[in-house]
Amino acid sequence: MLDSVVCALPDHDFLSGLPALRQAFAFFPPRERERIAGQLLRRRGVRGSSRTLLRTTADPLVIARAGALERNVSRLLSRYGLGAAP
Repeated sequence: MLDSVVCALPDHDFLSGLPALRQAFAFFPPRERERIAGQLLRRRGVRGSSRTLLRTTADPLVIARAGALERNVSRLLSRYGLGAAP
């Protein structure tokens, strides 16, 4: 169900919601995320490893900088009352 909802989002809405979506999936332990990824691949008829789907080739420094940027944006949004509802 979530896959259908996410796929139906316009690009702007998807990108706006992406940090929250990532945070939501961070709740799951690695084994469970791998199982979810495997189900998503099967649902879409894609052959491949769910582990590969969860791994990135991005530079770890870039990932760390992106995380810091997300935290700063979240703090600014909260400061001006634009963050997620408590």
